[in-house]
Amino acid sequence: GRGRGRVRVVDSPGLGDSEGRDGMHIAGLADKLKGEVQYVHAFLVVFNSQEPRLNIHLKEMLAVFKNMFGEGFLRHLVIAFTRWEFDKRSKKKRQRAGTTADQIAAAMNEELRKSLGHSFDCPCIFLDNTLNVATREQLEDDYDDELEAILEESNSEMEKVFEFMTKNKPFLCKDVKAVATEKERLKKKIMQLIQLVNEETLGRKIISAEQGIMHRGWIRWRRRWVWGVLRRQHLRFFVDPTSDELTGPREVDLTGCICSSGSEWQVVRRFPTFTVYRPVNKLGTESSYFCHIFSVRTDQERQRWVLLVQEATQVCNSYNRIENFHNKLQTAPNREEYEQAISMVERETMVIPVEWVLQMVHNKHRIPTLQQAMKDLQRENLEVDGVKFAQPDADDLAAHICARVLQGAGEIDDDQAEVKAAVLARDVLLGCSRTQGGGDTLEAVQMFFGNEQDLVFCRPDPMVEPINVRVLRRNGGGAEGDVLRSMGPDTGVPSFQRDDSASKLSAELWRNMDHNSKQTISAIHIDQNAWVPDWQMVQCMRCGERFNPLLRRHHCRACGALVCYSCSRHWVAVAAGPADEGAASNDVPQRVCFLCYQKAVIKDLDARKERGLKPVVNDEDLFSEYGSEQGGGGGGGSSSFGGPEGGGGGGGGSFDFDLEKRSESSASLDSPSGPAPEAEEVADPWPAVSIEIKSRYKIMSTDCDCMDEWYVLECKYIRLVRWTGLADEGRIFITVTRASKAAAANGGTRTQPSSGIVASVHAP
Repeated sequence: GRGRGRVRVVDSPGLGDSEGRDGMHIAGLADKLKGEVQYVHAFLVVFNSQEPRLNIHLKEMLAVFKNMFGEGFLRHLVIAFTRWEFDKRSKKKRQRAGTTADQIAAAMNEELRKSLGHSFDCPCIFLDNTLNVATREQLEDDYDDELEAILEESNSEMEKVFEFMTKNKPFLCKDVKAVATEKERLKKKIMQLIQLVNEETLGRKIISAEQGIMHRGWIRWRRRWVWGVLRRQHLRFFVDPTSDELTGPREVDLTGCICSSGSEWQVVRRFPTFTVYRPVNKLGTESSYFCHIFSVRTDQERQRWVLLVQEATQVCNSYNRIENFHNKLQTAPNREEYEQAISMVERETMVIPVEWVLQMVHNKHRIPTLQQAMKDLQRENLEVDGVKFAQPDADDLAAHICARVLQGAGEIDDDQAEVKAAVLARDVLLGCSRTQGGGDTLEAVQMFFGNEQDLVFCRPDPMVEPINVRVLRRNGGGAEGDVLRSMGPDTGVPSFQRDDSASKLSAELWRNMDHNSKQTISAIHIDQNAWVPDWQMVQCMRCGERFNPLLRRHHCRACGALVCYSCSRHWVAVAAGPADEGAASNDVPQRVCFLCYQKAVIKDLDARKERGLKPVVNDEDLFSEYGSEQGGGGGGGSSSFGGPEGGGGGGGGSFDFDLEKRSESSASLDSPSGPAPEAEEVADPWPAVSIEIKSRYKIMSTDCDCMDEWYVLECKYIRLVRWTGLADEGRIFITVTRASKAAAANGGTRTQPSSGIVASVHAP
């Protein structure tokens, strides 16, 4: 306008093409500039002023243009912000929000300097693009007397562009060359990196042991040493760390058990002992009582076992409901009782650890080969940070994920950065395979909703939703924080997603809790006048056993209940209550029932978790303790004293991360001299990757005459892939709805179910 002549505008294509055509687009642009355009006065980069973000695709595009044009590109760059209205109302709105043009321009220039490495600011203009889409009459109706002032301000912004173009010499395009994008460069070597890399030489310390293992080591039971593996609610015993053969007490179900230091039955003690027992329960159909006495080498090792076994006996409030639902569902003889059982979880979302599922079905975790994962992904649709891939080639997908991981890591001083990013990209490809996540979900569905009477079968629906990949920040908000928070605490056992009590059982809490200070269990004394009178009860208030001349009455000093000897075998320090001046002092142990003892244990564990401000078990300890999976015993590594009688321990070998085989790692467990001194924590700069697989199953009647749908299961499998730290085998989320309600939610039509995979890169 204003007699300045014609201006030619060339709209360049963006990068991040879902079909991998970035190289073709760049080559076409280079040919166009050299052949037809020949010179450029200004490069205009446009942002939305209401959300001025320099996303990864724009960063990559600017980096490509810088490589194509050199420093001249940046010298001819103008930043434009659209949707910047000039009317009085919009100005007042920006004034109240404290938003100014100078602030936005300064912030964008700072981000560009960090991304592209130049040392100067690029000029910025602000445009009201609504002026170009309305007629003169419409503008007069909208702005009245303001219109002339608005047009004047808009023209003055455009004048800045013309002045910039006329002052600078044009940039000649004859030397422009097509350059490869970062993604294409990675694509050429990504598959070679993935298949030939040796992770051990890169310093990777991923802990691939079972997620649910809390502790393991040698334990003495009835004059022989066995290898104990502790999980929440389970304590298993094997011949040695590398054996699948159960021995000794084989497997102890810790549900409802009590654990305490020492043993009242042993007079001569060669080793420190601790006791695990289940209180007598004769109120039901049969007694569930048992008692095991174990020995270990040192007092410190005993305290570690006692604390972790006490923690392993704890479950969240919803676990018992889920267990009750599962038992009733398995034995339901007809549809009515099946529906009654399933109503216990119908309005809840169950969170089921994959390791727990594999433990219950006695199955090894399925890790697909890279070839199988590539074949699986060629049948999928994916979306990686908004870029869609339809049945992608593995090299395209791996290169894009590798580039995203490098972006998430930021400016990192590491010569092996691309190799490490390629390894993470490979693990994402493996994790996205439905051979792994889909198989684990199917195991969970069949285990929870199957029926011994063959009333129903679970039919999977076809998968139509795309795979979604997003870059997440560890402390980020919005969608990033939502994905991470949705996983909830790692409790090791099934729970409901909305169960607040599950957070107290998080694996992170018991790993970091205070294991060193001596355990001192204490309770609050109850006034003797509040005790249950001897004449009032003829049987134990805990187990129901009838009192007789040989089975004497005892009062619990903490609650006043009338109990038998077996139910009050614990002696703890009892503090005086606020209204009990004559109570025993804190130094004198008093008899309490097992319920009050267990309450005191939980109080002590909670206090230890609160004191665990710094991890007692650092990465080095975790790597040695949970090193790698060895046989059914679930134990890699050797005892700190070299075996049950001080000789050579089991579980040697190298730490190999081959795709087909992961061998064992030699490690040291819990040294008798105490935990290793804490190493200085080094923040891991590499992103972690969250993988989410959605699927849907229908519970249908096995009756051939009707084959009607009873329920719909919405399932979601989530796991994390990390460069270092504890591996996460994943969690499965299952929500149950009646088939009629699910159909109503879909508008009353029989639509195809949703299913997909979400892989998310998570930066520390």
